[in-house]
Amino acid sequence: MTELPPASLLVDPARPAGGFSGLLVVRFMCPMSDQHQEIKKKYGLARGLGVLEATALNMTNMVGFGPFITIPLIILAMGGLAGTILAICDGMVWSELATAMPGSGGSYLFLKESFKTSRLGLLLPFLFIWQFIVSGPLEVGSAYIGFAQYSTYFFPALQPWQNRVLVVGLGVLAIACSIARSVQSAS
Repeated sequence: MTELPPASLLVDPARPAGGFSGLLVVRFMCPMSDQHQEIKKKYGLARGLGVLEATALNMTNMVGFGPFITIPLIILAMGGLAGTILAICDGMVWSELATAMPGSGGSYLFLKESFKTSRLGLLLPFLFIWQFIVSGPLEVGSAYIGFAQYSTYFFPALQPWQNRVLVVGLGVLAIACSIARSVQSAS
């Protein structure tokens, strides 16, 4: 089995800027190439995800926020042991996929490489990205709803609309801090 080099999302200067195909192109770069080393020296390429952050992202993608909202129903329906076994099996599948197809892109890369010889080779990754664009904000919204429900236990004197305003304010603050940190690390 041949190993794939890690992918980076870069704008390809060889393609025209106009048109749909010129917006964003996936370019593969070998990690040992001179071009990669020059970029690493120029920009630093500091990794922003440690073990804690990667684990939190993985758990959020596997489990979601639903169990925290409806935890009694989940425990009643599945039990803790069955949920643990399913989460371990899911984690093993993802680790095998990441080992077999190293690179950035996650499910997009796995779909693209798995179906590259069939007619669905470009359609399935494209559809995955579009469903992710639609479902991503909905997942964040459901997490905020759950957080608003939990905040009533910490602040019982607040009205329901005040809890919602508090959660929206904290969410905007978290996003602003994340953007400020990204801008700071990029410069």
